[in-house]
Amino acid sequence: MRPNRRNGALGLGAMATLAVVGLGFWGWRLAGVVDTADAVYRALQAFVLGDVQRDLAEVGAPARALLEAARWLGAFLAFYAVILLLWSSLEAWRIGRDARGRRRHLVVAGGDPFADRLSEAAAGDELRLGVVQLRDPDQRPATNDRLIRLPFHGFDHDGLDEAGTARARRLVVALSDDGAAVDLALSAQRRYPTLSILARLRDSGLSKNLHDLPGGETLRAFSEAEAAAREIVRRHPPFLLAEDRRQQRIHALLIGDEDWVEAILTELILSSRTLKLDKPRLTLAVVDATALQQRLSVRYPELEREADLAFSALDLPMLTPSESARPDGDTITAVYCAFDEGARSLTAALALKRQARSWAGFGAPILVRVSGDQGLERPRAGADLRALDIIPFGSMTDVIHAAGIISETSDRAEREWHEAYLRLNPNSNAAVSWGRLSEEYRLSNRRAVAHAYAKLHEAGFDLRPWLATAKPWDELPALATGEALFRDEAELMRLAELEHERWNADRRLLGWRFGEVKDNGRKHHPCLVDFANLPPEIQGYDIELIRSLDQILPRKKGGLKRCIQVNDAQSKEPQATSAQT
Repeated sequence: MRPNRRNGALGLGAMATLAVVGLGFWGWRLAGVVDTADAVYRALQAFVLGDVQRDLAEVGAPARALLEAARWLGAFLAFYAVILLLWSSLEAWRIGRDARGRRRHLVVAGGDPFADRLSEAAAGDELRLGVVQLRDPDQRPATNDRLIRLPFHGFDHDGLDEAGTARARRLVVALSDDGAAVDLALSAQRRYPTLSILARLRDSGLSKNLHDLPGGETLRAFSEAEAAAREIVRRHPPFLLAEDRRQQRIHALLIGDEDWVEAILTELILSSRTLKLDKPRLTLAVVDATALQQRLSVRYPELEREADLAFSALDLPMLTPSESARPDGDTITAVYCAFDEGARSLTAALALKRQARSWAGFGAPILVRVSGDQGLERPRAGADLRALDIIPFGSMTDVIHAAGIISETSDRAEREWHEAYLRLNPNSNAAVSWGRLSEEYRLSNRRAVAHAYAKLHEAGFDLRPWLATAKPWDELPALATGEALFRDEAELMRLAELEHERWNADRRLLGWRFGEVKDNGRKHHPCLVDFANLPPEIQGYDIELIRSLDQILPRKKGGLKRCIQVNDAQSKEPQATSAQT
C-alpha cells in the first residue's frame, strides 16, 4: 500500500476508534453508569464480537441508540482491522508482482544518496520513467506510480529477477563498494547478455579499465568525477573562455583530490583541442603532487605531448595552491576546485578567491564542485564568465545527465560515428556492431562526438546561442538549413588535421604511444604522429570522417550559422599539399 494511502487508512481507523469509544462512553453515562473507568471499560466492549451488551433493553432509548451505534461501528472496525492486516501481509507480494511485470524500465541497484537521487529523477515529472530500485534490506518495500523500491539482500539474493531486470531498458549498479559493484555488474552481464548495464565506480582508474576484465568487454562504467568534468567542460567550453580573454592557449588551474583533478585534466585535453590555440597549460595542485605526477606518467606515458604540465602542492589546511602555482606570464583561463566533499571544494574556492586578489592580472572564473542541486547561482551555458565568479558544477543532477543514464538519445550520434568508421575501415578490430563493441572503442566514439563542439568552433560557428538553450551533454547542435561544416577543400583539410590531433590525444590518454608497428598488447601505433607525416591514405580516413560528421550533424530552421570568418591564412597548406601527393 502506498504511504499516503496507508496513512489515510490508519487515520480513518483512528478516528473511527475514537468515535466508538466516545459513543459508548456517552451512552453508558446516559444509562446511569457513574464511574468513569467503568463507563470507559464498557465502551471498549463494543470492539468485542458477541452479545456483550445484552442488557441494552434495560436502558433508555437515547442511551440505547448511542450504544447500538457504538456496537455496530465497533464490529465494523474489527473487520476493517482484519482486512488491513491481510492487505499489509500481501503488500510485499503485490509490489514484487508489479515490479516483475514492468517493461522498458530502469533498474537501480544501490541505496546511497546518488542512487536515491537517480531513482527519483528518472521517475519524476520530467522523465516519467518506470524505476525499480534495490536498496537496504531493512527497508520495507514501497511503491508509487513510477518508482518501486525493493530490498537488496546482497549476492545470495540480489533481487535482480524480482525487479524485472530481464525486461528492463537499463541496469545501473551504484553500490557503495566498487568491488561489489563490479561483481554485481559482471554477474548481471552473464545473466542478461543483451541488457545495457552501467556501473557507477568511485575509482576513475577502475572505471576506465573495467572492460579489460573477462566478461566486462561491453560493460560501461563511469565515475562521478568523469561525468562532472564532462558536464562542466561542455557547459562552459574552455576554448570559449580563452577566446573571451584573448589568450593564445588555455591555462587551467586544477585544485582538488587526485581523481577529480585527473578527470578534469583528461576532459580538457580531449574536448578543447583546436588549431587556433596552442597546446594547453595545466597547473595541478593536490596534496601529494609527486604521487600524482608518477600516477599520470604511468597511465599516460605521452601526456606531456598533449599539455604542458606543472605540479603544485596544496597549502593545508586552507586547500589553496602553493606559491609555485602563481601565474607567471600566462593569464589563467579558469580555475577548477574539485574535492570528494563539496564543502572542501567551496572552502578552497573561497580561500583562492581571497588569495587571487593579490595576483596581478588574474581574470579567471572559479568553477567549484558542489554536492547539492540548489544554492549557488548557475549562469547559462556558454555565458561569458567574469573574473572571480564562483560557478558551481558536479551536483548529482549534473552527473546523472552528463553520464547519459536516463537519456532518450544516449549514444545515437556515437553509433552513427561508429557506422561511418566501419564504412571506411571494415577490417578493423572494431568492425563489429555497436552492441558487441568493446567499451574501449565505444569510449573513443563518445570522445570523437564530444569534440564536435570544438570543430564547429574551429569552423567559425558561434556555439553560445545553442549552449544557452540546449543540453550540451545530451545532444549535438543542429546547423541551419543549407549550412555545411566546411565550405571548401582548405577548410576540410584543416578540420581533418584537427580530427587527427584529437585522435592522437584520445590514443595517448588511453595509454598508447608511437611504435613503428601497431601492437594492441603493448599499445603501440605508427599513426601517432603529426598529420603532415601521415601517408595520404591515412589522411584520407580523417578527411572522410569529417565528411561523415557533416552528415551526422542535424539541420533545422534556426540552427547554427557560420558567423565568424575563418582566417584562411591560418590554414596549414603543407598538410593540404601532403594529402594530395
